[in-house]
Amino acid sequence: MDILICAFVSFIGVVLLSTHLKSKWMRRLVGYAGWVDLTLHGSILALFLGTSTLGLLQAEAAGIFFSLYLRAYRWHQGYERITTRGWVRYAGRAT
Repeated sequence: MDILICAFVSFIGVVLLSTHLKSKWMRRLVGYAGWVDLTLHGSILALFLGTSTLGLLQAEAAGIFFSLYLRAYRWHQGYERITTRGWVRYAGRAT
């Protein structure tokens, strides 16, 4: 249970940092959420390889929370992707 509490605290810290991003940049980030997930979880595994299992579990749980947050943001606020004509915005449920 302590691992989930620590993961939730880490997740809240990342969400608070992401609130400082402009909404345009946040939409662009979630437009490529698959690559963000790959980079995030790959770096967590590389960073914690050979260290404490509990630390790895806490970091992975926080990474999963963040991935779910990105997916919820994408569904709710929409996202942007780059095309040959520039950035194209796709609407979410609230926009």
